[in-house]
Amino acid sequence: MTLLRPRALLPVGFASGIALAIVWLTPAAAMAAFSLPDEFDAGFLASRDTGIDGSERLRIAGPIFEASHPDSRTDFVALRPLFSRKVLDEDDPDFLDVLWPLYTRREYRDDMQWRCLTLVSHDFDTSDPASRYRFWGLPIFFKGRDVHGEKYLGLFPIGGSIHEIIGQDEIRFVMFPAYARSRFKERETTSVMWPIFSHTQSPTEERWRVFPFYGQSTDSRAGENRRFVLWPIWTSIEYDDPPGRGFALFPLFGRVERADQSTWMVLPPFFRHSRRGDDVEALLPWPFVKIRRGAVRETTIWPLWGHKDTEGVERIFAAWPLGWHERIRRDTGSLTRTMLVPFYYYERDQSQSPETRYWKIWPLLSYQRSGHASRIRMLELWPLRDTPPIERNYSPLWTLLRYERLEDARETEFLWGFYRHRRDVGGHRKMSLFPFVDWERREDPSPKCSWSILKGLIGYGRTDEERMFRLLYFLRFGVGEGGAP
Repeated sequence: MTLLRPRALLPVGFASGIALAIVWLTPAAAMAAFSLPDEFDAGFLASRDTGIDGSERLRIAGPIFEASHPDSRTDFVALRPLFSRKVLDEDDPDFLDVLWPLYTRREYRDDMQWRCLTLVSHDFDTSDPASRYRFWGLPIFFKGRDVHGEKYLGLFPIGGSIHEIIGQDEIRFVMFPAYARSRFKERETTSVMWPIFSHTQSPTEERWRVFPFYGQSTDSRAGENRRFVLWPIWTSIEYDDPPGRGFALFPLFGRVERADQSTWMVLPPFFRHSRRGDDVEALLPWPFVKIRRGAVRETTIWPLWGHKDTEGVERIFAAWPLGWHERIRRDTGSLTRTMLVPFYYYERDQSQSPETRYWKIWPLLSYQRSGHASRIRMLELWPLRDTPPIERNYSPLWTLLRYERLEDARETEFLWGFYRHRRDVGGHRKMSLFPFVDWERREDPSPKCSWSILKGLIGYGRTDEERMFRLLYFLRFGVGEGGAP
């Protein structure tokens, strides 16, 4: 009876409708997948071959229909841009996309989640009818069962409860913002006419406020007592360990004094000078000029230039938000990224084995390499790097040129098969310019060379034993070894 649960009805019905649509839209593709020969090349119209990575591929109408079976643990089928399905082994999730981002589904073992526009569902164990689940219609309807097996239902802003959302274990509300109560572990917060009246209590913390007139909080774990009056005009704080106190009279002046810290503020938050041990920070004024020295070294002249160096991480920006550079130092090597948003992206990861490199000049081309495997691709209309749903459903539609290399094997494809060139390990080479020229040469398992014009109008093939000629597609004659016909 699992399929009859409310959280399963919508994805089952939706997927069934999509499946019927796919069958109706692609009868020719479905027939071709079972009736076409093992390997053929009709250019951008249709082809079946084996990639240099060993994947078996069937492609019809350029990038529109694709079915592949790379190895014993992966299957992929796509009717772009309508539909794609990727099935991996039990250690990896499966994906189903329909008119992404309209609908997407992810399954991993017994965990299944899907999203259709703002409808979100997550079943944490499809084999258990009493499992934890969510069925949300953001931002209005919320229904589910939490990790403790407790059910919840909420209709925002009218009333109800929502569990496990925005960092809270539970939120209860009635005509929000009239009344709300939230809980996270042992901390509970009650709000009336949020954000005006609020009270928070836990074993180590208590806070209450009548915003913006007055509020105070006590946190024994952090050793802090805070107050505000007519926020943000007056705020103050007292510290227990090390002892000290501070205040800010907005927008005129502020001061913090502790045993290990001294801070002065003028026209807060614009001008500030702070010293804590060997660490010094100055805002002159915020957010335009920031200088920090000590364990963290930072110099910012916003938006022109900024540099920040912490333990193991260095970041630089120029002409914010356009230029960015980042270097992360690790025990095994460094990770470097450089961006000129959105036109250029570069990444080199020397902390992995094998080392990886990637760069993109948007919207023209991209290059990536990992060990002995590399790829060049153009065009690159998506400005971000290799977003999985884009890779499955859209990027092949605008990929005019693709070059791949795996050790000594190489494959080039232009205009979805109008031009193809392939060289495998062992010297096997193939080239086609559809429908004008086909050429193939191999040495193993036996020498062979062949070519044809206009897919067989004129053709020639040679092996160690014979030579074969072809005319007008149907006329074939050969000459055996020693010249005997």
